[in-house]
Amino acid sequence: MNSIIDIIKEIPHGHGASVKKGISDGILNQHDYKEKLPTGHSLSYERGKKAGKYLQEIIAKMVK
Repeated sequence: MNSIIDIIKEIPHGHGASVKKGISDGILNQHDYKEKLPTGHSLSYERGKKAGKYLQEIIAKMVK
């Protein structure tokens, strides 16, 4: 897994909200925001979702 910093460095300028939506969906195992993305933001959403899943794993380890 890439570090979160590496994922953030790959995000195009102006796609921050799509990344945040992906992070939210990744942490919560949902797909709520996927249909609400602006055209051309799918890759940024997926990068955010990947980061969200990674954060979910870290948090799960902390609370076990």
